[in-house]
Amino acid sequence: SINSATLGFDMSNTTLGAELRKARKGMGLSLEEMAPRAGVNLSTLSRLEADKIGTPSRETLAAVSRSYGLPLEYLAQLVYCGKPVAGELVPA
Repeated sequence: SINSATLGFDMSNTTLGAELRKARKGMGLSLEEMAPRAGVNLSTLSRLEADKIGTPSRETLAAVSRSYGLPLEYLAQLVYCGKPVAGELVPA
């Protein structure tokens, strides 16, 4: 089991959207510039960063993980932590 200590991140006061915004801004990129890099629709990316998508698909999470330079395990913890999951992780 991966926890925040293992990854070296403090997940207690953050969200997926907040981490994505921070990483993107750290790269000096706009949403419009990041969307094609991530291979994700601009509207979807905007909604992710605004925490308007509760459970993104695994494919979307993997794409933003790569393009934003954030560990997939960390992003998955932000999304799924505290949510009951049985079997496959799929969007709600």
